[in-house]
Amino acid sequence: MVTISLKNEPLVAGLQKIEQQTDFRFAYVDALLSPYQHWNLPAGMRSLEETLDLLLNNTPLVYRVNRSSIAILLRKKETDSSCTIRGRVFNEEGAALPGATVLIKAAGRGTTSDTSGAFILEHVKLPAGIQVRMVGYVTREVELKEKRSAPFNITLENDTRSLDQVVVVGYNAQKKRNIISSIATVPGAEIQKTPTLNISNTLAGRVPGVLATTTSGRPGIGAYFRIRGKVSLNEPGPLVVVDGIIRNDEYGNINPYEVETISVLKDAAATAVYGARAAGGVILITTKRGTADRPVLTYNGSIGMESPTRYPRLMNAYEYAAMWNQASLNAGYDPDNPVHASRFYTAQQLQDFKSGKAGTDWWKTVLSEKGSLSQQHLSIRGGSEHVRFFGMLGSAYQRGLWDSYNFRRINLRANIDARINATLTTGLNLEARRSITRAAGLDAYNIFEHTVQSPPTVPAYTVSGRYYDAMIPHPLADIRESGENMQRDEVFQGTVFFEQQLPFITQGLSIKGTAAMVRRQYFQKWWRTPYLLYREDGQGNITGIRSIGIGNQISTSLFEESRQFTNNTCNISLNYAKTAGKSEFSGLALYEQIEQNSDYFNASRRQFPTNRQDYFYASGPDQQTIDGRSAIDDARRSLVGIVNFTYNNRYLMNATVRYDGSYRFPPGRRWGLFPSVSAGWRLSEEPFLRNTSFFSDLKLRASAGITGNDNVGAFQYLDEYFFSQGQVPGSFPPFYAPVLDNEAAIVLYNGVYANPDITWEKLRTANIGVDATVLQGRLDLNFDYYFRTTTDMLWNRARSVPATFGRTLPKENYAEMKSNGWELVLHYTGHTRALQYELGVQGTFASNEITRIDDPVNGPSWEKRQGRPVGFQVGYRAVGIFQSETEVEKWYGGKQFGQKQAPGDIKYADVNGDGEITDQDQDVISPYDMLPEFIYGISGGLRWKGFDMDFLFQGAARRSLMLSMEAITLFRGGKYNSFAYLLDAWSPENKDAKYPRTTIDASFNNNRYSTFWLRDASYLRLKTVNIGYTFNWPWLKKNNRKLRVYIAGTNLLTWSPFKEFDPEAENGVGYYYPQMKNFTAGTALSF
Repeated sequence: MVTISLKNEPLVAGLQKIEQQTDFRFAYVDALLSPYQHWNLPAGMRSLEETLDLLLNNTPLVYRVNRSSIAILLRKKETDSSCTIRGRVFNEEGAALPGATVLIKAAGRGTTSDTSGAFILEHVKLPAGIQVRMVGYVTREVELKEKRSAPFNITLENDTRSLDQVVVVGYNAQKKRNIISSIATVPGAEIQKTPTLNISNTLAGRVPGVLATTTSGRPGIGAYFRIRGKVSLNEPGPLVVVDGIIRNDEYGNINPYEVETISVLKDAAATAVYGARAAGGVILITTKRGTADRPVLTYNGSIGMESPTRYPRLMNAYEYAAMWNQASLNAGYDPDNPVHASRFYTAQQLQDFKSGKAGTDWWKTVLSEKGSLSQQHLSIRGGSEHVRFFGMLGSAYQRGLWDSYNFRRINLRANIDARINATLTTGLNLEARRSITRAAGLDAYNIFEHTVQSPPTVPAYTVSGRYYDAMIPHPLADIRESGENMQRDEVFQGTVFFEQQLPFITQGLSIKGTAAMVRRQYFQKWWRTPYLLYREDGQGNITGIRSIGIGNQISTSLFEESRQFTNNTCNISLNYAKTAGKSEFSGLALYEQIEQNSDYFNASRRQFPTNRQDYFYASGPDQQTIDGRSAIDDARRSLVGIVNFTYNNRYLMNATVRYDGSYRFPPGRRWGLFPSVSAGWRLSEEPFLRNTSFFSDLKLRASAGITGNDNVGAFQYLDEYFFSQGQVPGSFPPFYAPVLDNEAAIVLYNGVYANPDITWEKLRTANIGVDATVLQGRLDLNFDYYFRTTTDMLWNRARSVPATFGRTLPKENYAEMKSNGWELVLHYTGHTRALQYELGVQGTFASNEITRIDDPVNGPSWEKRQGRPVGFQVGYRAVGIFQSETEVEKWYGGKQFGQKQAPGDIKYADVNGDGEITDQDQDVISPYDMLPEFIYGISGGLRWKGFDMDFLFQGAARRSLMLSMEAITLFRGGKYNSFAYLLDAWSPENKDAKYPRTTIDASFNNNRYSTFWLRDASYLRLKTVNIGYTFNWPWLKKNNRKLRVYIAGTNLLTWSPFKEFDPEAENGVGYYYPQMKNFTAGTALSF
């Protein structure tokens, strides 16, 4: 790369400047260059080839490169077979691309496109190969075989691998080739390939360092994830920054079609610039902006349907009845005993169930329909040299498995940039978003609970069509009659900014300012209505009625909640950039102030006389009022400094520092200093590697720094006081308020002890990495290794005092933990004459260990957390299933946990060796929880003529899930149904069974957390497939329009050793809204 400029200077001066910055030397005849004495070239960093193309443009001169020398020659005269080619260069969205280099390959000469993307090539000898290239775009080559009168239009695709791609890295931007911290970037076009309404679901498997899991398929739901795993027991999540403004709202609801890029900052060199709130990493979302070209209108629309990925089959009526009979026998009941006979299903009933004459398939009854989703987006992008704009209106809708579960969203965005004069630019960003989530009055967990539990031997409806009472809540009535839970979320952001160049002081100096307001309003209305279940005789006469309350409400109730959040941000920075010979320097000094406030209010009423009036005024005479109100003000001030230095494009350095103040800590402990430093060495620019053909780029980098975390409650440095009537909470022995005049007095008592020394958690991170491009630019490799230590971690040392202490201890800067991991990315691209293809593999490993915490001194080893990962799981070690009475008696006298055992029960190990099986025989049985330690992705794509296909496999390993009692027990409550996999239960005839014996009088020893029920929840998914065709009709090309149709799917296939549920299930109970796979069809039109 070279950086030169000419202002009314000789052309030869430009060649001399190139010699000063490179190892090349020019050979030319003076007479060839002497006519060109007044030459102009705008300043800028460009490749050597691009610089020479611009210098020799509109001259009869060409250049030839020969190792370390470059010859300037006179272009040969063309024969009569030559012609003139006119055309324009566009990007994928139809916007003109000024400054693109258009070369005649054989002649080694060319030109550049003007501000409208137009170019002219004269004296072109046919046939000719035309090459079009531009920074940030994939180079394209076209073969011209005959003369043409029509303009020749060329469309370039964005090149996310380009080393000259500009990447947002915080308060400024850098070229990808100069980045020496750990940053991963995903273009918006990649995000749009996944047909999902929440963009957080698109990052897993695409972005190295992001460990994510999607635990539910509920409409509008997003993914839970952490960047490089867990760094604190206080769980600081990633900091989200949208167009330079820190956001606290749900970023996943930003429309994917308004996103230009998403950058994930991972190491301290990248995140320290955000200081106290960046311990969990940073997600930078950059939205699209306008272009200096004619307006381009783009429509994107899709519709689709979805269904559960994997959910275990429920036992049907025959299986349930047969297992009930077997469980009754296991419990000691005798079908020949008249007293017990009524407990057993008869042979005729079994036959009716088996033939389908009786019984209910509750799964098909409750989930009889599929979900659906649709998205519609309309955007406009364009402008001029003075004003550029981007605007978008989008809507999205997702219907769940039932009509009562759905999600709607509307997004509106307008981004405007204006150049006031040669030194002043300004802009305005506006965003508005409204989303509404609707669900039944009863949570999905309970609906699936009742669907699983409902006995399949009973009907869903009575003879007259009423809901049948099976002595448990009815899942269909849960969906239709339990009321509605509506949540509305509205977000508005307005940002104004300016940049004023200060050339009258010095070249390269500028001042920038930004002011933004984010306002979020959340409203919930939860209307819960009880419903009736019936029993009838054969003639439809009612024989029993029972009312089912919703949750803990036995009567109709209304709950409303309102939250308002406002964030006002302003910052101003002084920026400087200077190039001197082979050295490049840039710096930034910034002041930022953030003021936030939130207001919360709720109210509820009960005892409504009717289910039709969901308004407070309609509550009954026995109404109960529960009101809550809170308000919080928050403020932060920060000073930021950034320095970047590059020498000869080989040696790179960066230093950042942020000085943060937070109101959460006492006055003397509020400010924290968070520095970082990084360095890089581009070996590929060294003389000993420059002329090798293997490395196109090779860079080593290292960084270290400190970030902070203040994700704790505010004002813990002040004493707390509460009022109470009755027993004082936490008092030992119990203290009760005195009774005065037959009424309990109001008592003032102390709360949590104050901690006047509370301050920041500190996260220290060291990172080393390598970036390489080999095989003539076809293979990219990126590798990172990091090590982190978290100190001064805020933790409550409750185990240091006895239970009789009487007061709650405050959090202290006491605990510590460490974590480490690595990331690897490989990406290969290639092509044949008509086929382009790419294949990528990326993997992330992240582990952690608690190194200091308040463990009980005399407690059992399995209770201790020090020296273990955050998510370790405790349970018993199962060593098999008892096969006979003899085996039972030989195992510690036939008792476990004080209970007599029987053949078919789980056998546990005596871990502590005391000669008996008790609660003290627990052990650490897994170091993992549901957040995986290892996550990976395999992606690829094909392009052939107008066809394109992209796919993504996403997987996770080293994660585990414990099946809970509800998922492993039949006939809980004496009647509940369960999953069909439990049919493989132990019996004298099935001693090789997978599961223990079934009994109505359930032995809870078989339900204890143990290795028997611990499951490896690793998986590999075919996460996304997108297949499309772009039409090549002449009238589309002539008018630079684009039409693409496509089909896509998500979560299409899953492989996992965890067979009971979906491996990403949100719990081990089995009562959850399942993950969904979807199929969509859509179209994209630009004109």
